[in-house]
Amino acid sequence: MFSLSFGGFLSGILEFLWEALKIIWDVIVFIAEYLWIALVFIWDMLCYAWEYLWIALDFIWDKGVFIYSLLPWWGWVAVVVTLMIVGVISESRKEKRQAREAEEKRIRQEKEAEEERIRREKEKAERKEKYRQDLLEQHNYDEDLVDSILEEEERHKEYRELFYESTDRTYDEIDYILDKYGYEKKAVEIATHSYWMGQTAEELRDSRGRPDDIDKKVLKTKKKEIWKYDEYAKGRYKFKFTLENDVVVGYETN
Repeated sequence: MFSLSFGGFLSGILEFLWEALKIIWDVIVFIAEYLWIALVFIWDMLCYAWEYLWIALDFIWDKGVFIYSLLPWWGWVAVVVTLMIVGVISESRKEKRQAREAEEKRIRQEKEAEEERIRREKEKAERKEKYRQDLLEQHNYDEDLVDSILEEEERHKEYRELFYESTDRTYDEIDYILDKYGYEKKAVEIATHSYWMGQTAEELRDSRGRPDDIDKKVLKTKKKEIWKYDEYAKGRYKFKFTLENDVVVGYETN
């Protein structure tokens, strides 16, 4: 009985699987049929499109030949030349318009820059006048002394900006040099890292900075040092300054 029931169960499963496979096959066939119909429809549309495109091109060609036959060859030459002239004129007008726009932009920028300069000068004058009034009222300075202070500060600012633009110095270094050496030629030489015979050790340090190395030799009557700058190889330096009693008496450059 058990074997009979198992056989019936197995037969039922196989029958169910067979029915399922038939259903799947039917679905695949159904999808394939409609896919084929869609592909045939697309192909027909492409054929129709190509046919109508060919008709349109043929129509355009016929009309073009007809239009071309309306004029002799020299007439078409005249048309081409006319079109070229129109193109050149159009390009020339475009270039003139661009040049005019560029000129207007330049004038506008110059005007804006001038307005900005006037505004800054006005603000600067207002700040200067306010500072002048503060000196007069708070410190009770007379007007000549205040004007002298303002002139000195203005001079300092001018030299400060000049040194900053023409050297590699920072504002702090420039202020230090101007405060120490004033507005003389030596201040310019120090700011530009210059060196000369007779330069003092302090001036050389302010000009070139601290040396990378110093060879010292103390004699009975004088102190001799060699200051070395810009080492480019082991024990080799680009600049060597010989100082006796803190004064430059010679130098070497490599």
